[in-house]
Amino acid sequence: MLIFASISFLLLLTLTIQQPHLLMQIKFTFIYSLRGILLICLHFLKLWKYQTFRDCMNNIQIEGFLAWEDYH
Repeated sequence: MLIFASISFLLLLTLTIQQPHLLMQIKFTFIYSLRGILLICLHFLKLWKYQTFRDCMNNIQIEGFLAWEDYH
């Protein structure tokens, strides 16, 4: 346990001693991974909406409830 605590303490010191642009790169790497997760979730949301409402829109177009101009 003592070894783990000393290693983590040394890692924190090395992160703060490094040059500022390197520290910024570490922060931005974490943000990029969050952004990637967000983009994947948004893609699945769009796919779910398309799959869910595709049949509904096809039925409306076939039955002619809305004019063609409403889709543009």
